[in-house]
Amino acid sequence: MEYDQLTLSAKDLKPANYNPRQISATDFDALKDSISKFGMAEPIVVNSNPEREGIVIGGHQRLRACMDLGIKEVPCFLVNLEEKDERELNIRLNRNHGEFDFDALANHFDAGDLLDWGMSARELELDVVLPEDGEEEKKPKKEKKFEYKITFNNGDELDKWYDFIAELKISSNDEEYPTISQKIINYIKEHPIQI
Repeated sequence: MEYDQLTLSAKDLKPANYNPRQISATDFDALKDSISKFGMAEPIVVNSNPEREGIVIGGHQRLRACMDLGIKEVPCFLVNLEEKDERELNIRLNRNHGEFDFDALANHFDAGDLLDWGMSARELELDVVLPEDGEEEKKPKKEKKFEYKITFNNGDELDKWYDFIAELKISSNDEEYPTISQKIINYIKEHPIQI
């Protein structure tokens, strides 16, 4: 496939009405942070076919982030595709991402840096492994004296909770506070809630 690389006006690009990709508020903020720091390291893929001209095929979230940041011109790869191929490429661009090698992340990166760079504690599976949809929650091997149930209204709240837990784990003394419950209790003592 041949493509041209150009810089285009962000306001002239048209998001595809069928784009299935979504992004959480937390991930969107991380994307904006990345673009603010590094610019548009990955161009937006745009259709140049006269019948589909200006339709964004890949990079909808990057385009939205640029517009939020007031960036007026964005780098683009232009491809000339019929709508059927345009839709296929949209799905492939959204789907064809690799997975992280968690051993490599653990061995070569600091967890605090990964959290600062936009990864969530849930992604890094810090402290808690959640059951997949449809799976039963695995029972802990050790018998617990107490169980806590926390309900979240959405994924963003859950991500913030995991980020909080990850920060506690990183910043707390494991010898003095060996369990997450002890870490939380100590944090509450040090940071009393004002009502």
